[in-house]
Amino acid sequence: MYSREKVELFLLATEDGMGPTAAAEFAGVTVSAAKKWATEHLPRSYTGGGCRIVARKRLEVIYAIMGDKVPYAV
Repeated sequence: MYSREKVELFLLATEDGMGPTAAAEFAGVTVSAAKKWATEHLPRSYTGGGCRIVARKRLEVIYAIMGDKVPYAV
């Protein structure tokens, strides 16, 4: 798993015009990970996404608090 800093360094390098391979070498990550990140498949360490169990628990809490008045479709 890569740290958020390495992912951000890779993304900054690609925004500056580097290709995925060069940006991967610059950020110190593998090329296969960099190619996934270049197609917007970012790791959870960067996006802050939790696993399905955590997401389900959050939904249960939202429904417990809001009931049928959930402001968006889930």
